[in-house]
Amino acid sequence: MNGDDDVGVGDVDEAPVAAASSSSAAASLPRKRKYASTADAIYFKSNKQNGAAWLSNFWPFVDAKVAQSVPPEIRNADSSFEVDGVRFASVEHYFQSRKYAAINADAAEEIRLQPTALAAKKCNTKWKRVQPIDVAAWDAAGEEVMLRALRAKFRAPALRAALLATAPKKLIEVPGRGADRWAGEDGLMAKLLLQVRTELAAEAS
Repeated sequence: MNGDDDVGVGDVDEAPVAAASSSSAAASLPRKRKYASTADAIYFKSNKQNGAAWLSNFWPFVDAKVAQSVPPEIRNADSSFEVDGVRFASVEHYFQSRKYAAINADAAEEIRLQPTALAAKKCNTKWKRVQPIDVAAWDAAGEEVMLRALRAKFRAPALRAALLATAPKKLIEVPGRGADRWAGEDGLMAKLLLQVRTELAAEAS
């Protein structure tokens, strides 16, 4: 996710591949980065059929095959959530809507009501052309907005139990192309998911 993004771009569900030592070996390797969950980490993306798409901000708006890879107790649970008495269908809906909450209530509501997470993201893109947001201000606020959304999402019993069950593994969003402060092992999503998991574990103890 590059601040707005959670759409997988050209990655597949295998572990990272080390660079080959020879040019011929390098030529035989796939050009795309590869990721798979390991003993120490769970890699996730909304287009990954590895059972972890529920960690994505687009959940539950994923491809049917991706959804089928997710355990039924998560897949069949209601993953929408409320913040300040307003219901959001996904984290992506909340995140994109909040960009306009203080400057254009109609835009924020239109984004919130979109039928899918991808549609919410595209609606935000449409509004940015009409009424650009203050990018610097949003970059400063975005992390707290995301944290609030994740806290709300993981109040759902099935999702809370699933998140707690991932401990002590790292939770890493598969990066897309280009620079991305949200994805990757050191990205904000890894940091915030760990924070929410730690908070939930403390509540449960």
